[in-house]
Amino acid sequence: MIRQVRFGPFALEIDAERTKAVYSGLERVSQGCQCSGCRNFEEAVRQIPPQVKEFFACLGIDPQKPAEVYVNAQNPDGSLYYGGFYHLFGRLLAGDSAWKSGHAVFITDQFCAAFQEECGLVEPGFSDQVLQLEFLANLPWVLEETSDYPVRDGFTLG
Repeated sequence: MIRQVRFGPFALEIDAERTKAVYSGLERVSQGCQCSGCRNFEEAVRQIPPQVKEFFACLGIDPQKPAEVYVNAQNPDGSLYYGGFYHLFGRLLAGDSAWKSGHAVFITDQFCAAFQEECGLVEPGFSDQVLQLEFLANLPWVLEETSDYPVRDGFTLG
C-alpha cells in the first residue's frame, strides 16, 4: 500500500509493505562482514530508542540489515559514530536529496537521517522507485571484546 509520509523537510511516497517483504529475505549485516564494527552494529541497533524503532517500522526497514554501515570514529564515551544507508520503495516528493543541502532529520539527538534518490549497493529485490535512507548515529559499544577503533573527539552528533 502506497502512502505519503513527512519527516522534517522530506515528503515521501513509500510502500512500506513492499519494502518489508524485501527485507525479510535479506541477510543481517554480520552475515556479510565479520569486522567488530559490523558485529557491534548488529547488536547495538537492537537497543535503539523507541522513536528510532518506530521510524524504521514506518518505512518497512529492518534496522539490522543496512546496505552499508561503517564506523567513522569511536567517541570519547566509548560509543561508535556510525554512518550508512538502507533502501526502501518510494519517491522523494519534497526536500533536497540527502546531504547535498545539509538537511537531515534528527529522530533523536543520537540518530539522524536524510533521503536521496541516488542509490548505491542496491540489494536484489529492489527494482523501481527506490530511495536511499542515509543515516548517522552514535551507538554504544556492546561487544565483550575491546573496541579497536581510534578515539576522536568532535565526531559525536549530540
